[in-house]
Amino acid sequence: SGTDVLTGIFLRENRLQSVDQPHPILLGGVVSAGVGRSNISSGLTCDFFNAAKNIREPMCSVRGFNQFVSDSGMSVNSVKDNINKLDRSMQNLHNLIKKDTLTVSERNKALESANNIIGATCTLNGLVDLNDASILKLVDEAREVISKLSSVEGTSVGSTVMNMLRLGPAAILLRMTGGSALYSMSGRRAMNRILDKTYSNLNAECVKFSSTKNIPSVGSNFFTASNRFTCHDQIYKNPRLTGNALKEKLDFIDRQVRAGYPTGIFVCAGIFYAKYPKLSSYRKPDGDCINGGGHAVTVTGIEYRNGKRFFKVRNSWGAGSCSTLTRGQNVCREQAAINNQTGCPGANSITCSGGNYYISEDYLGKGLWGHTRLTVPRRR
Repeated sequence: SGTDVLTGIFLRENRLQSVDQPHPILLGGVVSAGVGRSNISSGLTCDFFNAAKNIREPMCSVRGFNQFVSDSGMSVNSVKDNINKLDRSMQNLHNLIKKDTLTVSERNKALESANNIIGATCTLNGLVDLNDASILKLVDEAREVISKLSSVEGTSVGSTVMNMLRLGPAAILLRMTGGSALYSMSGRRAMNRILDKTYSNLNAECVKFSSTKNIPSVGSNFFTASNRFTCHDQIYKNPRLTGNALKEKLDFIDRQVRAGYPTGIFVCAGIFYAKYPKLSSYRKPDGDCINGGGHAVTVTGIEYRNGKRFFKVRNSWGAGSCSTLTRGQNVCREQAAINNQTGCPGANSITCSGGNYYISEDYLGKGLWGHTRLTVPRRR
């Protein structure tokens, strides 16, 4: 969503119709590590946008990255899944480092994350230099987590490893030699530097490859176009808005999109599956999401169908996601028939074509809990 907002501003500011976008995986990784925050790309749109507009290094485009991956003999989806797995696993370890003690489930989560780091890194061989010192350090640390935690059996409180697990923030990445901790909370910063270098190296290799194939990379002017803009996340999840309060939010999104600026929105992901006939299956009374968590997408257009306002929404799930909607609608109809219910979301609520969703304002309102607002400094 943040990448789409950047793209919209660049197109509007330069009066263009199209441009090569930076690949969201690479841009997300570089931005996340650059601001010292793991996986910022999975957070709110404006957090990402406000950090990404400061990028100045050339970024590999979607076209370039897809060709780069294809030539490596891997599939784009495989690379995407493994990079996301690497990112999430490192984030999990980051979060566990902060804990003073670990439960059994948290210990198992740390083990799983460490195994995933090794597996994902090895799978990316060919795109990532496995002889790079930072990569070797990352794999070494992951192996040590596995070694330390795997040796814990039962509830043997007296074991050395169990005692280590009870020691403050060193609970995960503690390495002891002669009684001195060589890896403690500084591990979080160290891992972030590794993540930064991993993404930066991958991007640099992709940019170099693109140059040999005459595929343009994304220059710094793509990002500087957004310099004067500040993005603000407008959140209204609890309680859920209805009536005129909800209409005011939808109208603002409408105005900003019509002014030429794609607008990020935050919704309950369940609305994209359309499996349920009742609002209570998408939102709790306090506004929290049900049957799916929160999701950030981008409104890129407005259109009317038989006098009803629809929002054109660009999702990050790709063109194949339309089949997910179709399956969900079929499930809803089948279950509704069994339970003698009505109200399944049909074409008058949500449709999908080429990965773009067209969502009526009343149906979107069921899942909407936030949007982005762009501002620029007043000229004096």
